Order: sequence, then structure tokens, then C-alpha cells
Amino acid sequence: MNNIQPARKKKPSQPQRTRAWGRVIILILCGVFIIGCAIGASPLILGHFIIAVKNTYNFITLIYPALCALGGAVLFMLWRQNRGVRFLLRSSMAAFIIGLALIALRVWATHIEPRNLRVRHVEFHSPKVSQPLRILHISDIQSPAVGAYEEKAVRMMAQLQPDLVLHTGDLVQPSPPYSHATEWPKIGALLDEQLPGVPRYGVYGDTDGRERRRKAEFGGMRWLANCGETITIKGARIRLYGLTLVESARTHALPDNALNWLHSAPPDALKIIFGHRPDYILAAQEHPLDLCLAGHTHGGQICVPGFGPLVTLSAVPRDWARGYHVAGRTRFNCSAGIGCEHNRGVPSIRLFCPPEMTLITLLPEEKSPQ
Repeated sequence: MNNIQPARKKKPSQPQRTRAWGRVIILILCGVFIIGCAIGASPLILGHFIIAVKNTYNFITLIYPALCALGGAVLFMLWRQNRGVRFLLRSSMAAFIIGLALIALRVWATHIEPRNLRVRHVEFHSPKVSQPLRILHISDIQSPAVGAYEEKAVRMMAQLQPDLVLHTGDLVQPSPPYSHATEWPKIGALLDEQLPGVPRYGVYGDTDGRERRRKAEFGGMRWLANCGETITIKGARIRLYGLTLVESARTHALPDNALNWLHSAPPDALKIIFGHRPDYILAAQEHPLDLCLAGHTHGGQICVPGFGPLVTLSAVPRDWARGYHVAGRTRFNCSAGIGCEHNRGVPSIRLFCPPEMTLITLLPEEKSPQ
């Protein structure tokens, strides 16, 4: 009787083993990306939005590119051992390209776009002015330490030759070792030097420091908090009203003081109300105001083409979180801001949302010929 020997399993060939190892490395890179993003975003569970942004951004643009470079190098060495497995070379090149693209993203979003300061120009006609009136709306300079960028921004303000400057909060956001005590005088001196004699008014935002909110004049500006002021520029009577930080977040109604200010305004007066957060426009749009101004949103800082900002941290519609709009009975401008958020050491981040200031020019109404 013949002895039948069981067939032995054929060992995987060298190319097959190399291909298997390559697939494992690719799966590891994909898994690490998903897990890293999940860990980075985990502070959202406790409501720590800024920490989640910081951790996720640093992982995607710093840690993961290094892992891509390492994975790409291993894949390349495997390909050199068996050059017949072409997908290893393609995967290696893809890993290197992804890593370089993410590093380039960080360079652009942190070091280039946040300094690409632009001027948004807005014009509209008003029967309340007899000659062009230039109002410069600035917001969220949010400087961690006043330096070359802030000097550039203030020089740009001066070049626009505004008749009035209105700031909607977050003038500075000092990062240690800097403080409000060191940075407020610097930004104030810049404004005084570049804009001598130009009326400047502001409202306090989230980062301006509680001790500063008690002062009516500081940092080269006059600060309005739940109060109004009337000034005359180029023959136009301008009624200004500044909301407090809390009042600017109200969506259901304007505060009583603001309503009294509005109802007592002469018919020929320009009525301008401004606050840090844009939420108040949902109530203000019902009233006959000439102009409303806000900041706070930074335009989202990160925008997706065709979609807009990922987050706005406000109650207004997404497309109202940046730019000029006609809202109900009034006009509304929400500035994308000059600076970036730096709370808890988050780096400057802007993507498809460059910093800006807005020059709003009021023109006399064109008289039709008789």
C-alpha cells in the first residue's frame, strides 16, 4: 500500500512577504491618523474647544508629517529589497508627499496667511452726509505681543486716511511674559503716532482684561460701554453707542439704554451701534440704525471653499459671520479681524480667511436732475 504524504503548504515568496509588510505600514499610518485626530479633539468632550483645536492642529501639521516621513522611508527600503513590488515605491512617494503637504499647510496657515492683511472696501449712500465720510472698522487685533505686524497694521490704517476709527473689541491678548500692562501702552502709542487727531472709539471684548474695562480712555481710544456719544465730523452728526460684552451677545432685544439712545436721536443723525459679538444684530435689525458693527468671529479663521467657516462661536447665520450685509432695517459689518486667537498657546491659524480691516465710505445721496 502506497504511503500518501500530505501536501506541504508553500511558503510565501519574498515579494509576497514584502508586499504584506508594506500594507501593514500603510494601515498603521491610516490608523495613527484617525486615532491621533480623535485624541487631539477629545478635549471637546469637556468643552475645551481651544485646546482641541491646538492639539489637533499640532498633530496634523507637526507630528503626523514626521510619521509620514518615517513610514515613507520604511516603505522605500522595502521596495529597494524587492524592486518588483512597485506599489511600495508609489506608497513611499505618497507618504512623503502627504507629509510635505501638511508641513506646507502649517507654513501657510500659521506664518503667511495670518499676516496677509487686507482692506475690505464698502460704500453706501446716505442722506445724512454732505461729503464722503470714511469710517474705518477694525477688530480683534488680539496681539500676543505688539511688534512688526501690529506696526504694519497701524500704518495701513493711517494710509487709508479715515475720518473715524471704530474698534469692536479684543485689542490685545498677551502671552507670557507679556501682559496687558506692557502691551496696551505699546498699541496705544502706535495709534497715537500714526493716527493723530483721528477720533477713535472702541468696545471691550473677551481678551481686553477686566482691570482695563473700568477706564473710559485707554490704549489711544475712548471706550464706550452701555453708553453713547455724539460727535460731528465733516458736518455730519454721528451718534455712537457701544455695547458691553454681555449686551452684544443678546439676541432677543437691545438693552433699554440703547433703545432710549436710539429713540432720542435727531432724524438727521447717523446712528451707529457697535459691540464685540455679532449676536445682537438679530435684535438690532428690527430698528432704523444706519450701521451696526461687530467682530469676535474672526470670520471663522478656517474656512472651507463653498461652505464657509467651520465654526463661528456666534448665533448669527454662517454667512453673516464675516463681511458686509444688509440686515433688515440696517446695515451690518462683521470683521474677520486683524489678528488670531492665541488663548492657551494656540498658534496663529488662518486658512481661506485672511485678516482684514474694513473701510466704510458713506457717500452723499445723488440728487436726480430736475
